[in-house]
Amino acid sequence: MSDAGLTPVADWEFIDTPEHLDRWVKEMRSWLAESPDKRCCLDTEADSLHHYHEKLCLLQVNCAGRYALVDPLAVADVSPL
Repeated sequence: MSDAGLTPVADWEFIDTPEHLDRWVKEMRSWLAESPDKRCCLDTEADSLHHYHEKLCLLQVNCAGRYALVDPLAVADVSPL
């Protein structure tokens, strides 16, 4: 498959450790304080193949124009977000 004509939307960070998540959240607060754009967006992907508990599989975050993909299977506690 060719990537011709495709332009990346933005740079992003892949977060797969609690330390990286803590650092990104601290930076996010700083970006929000300095940015005229105060919006944060969160999208989730979950495994709901069964009729039981859903399992969160991916968090996609955009805050002040910065993007991150958070792996909640590797970072069990995503409460800093």
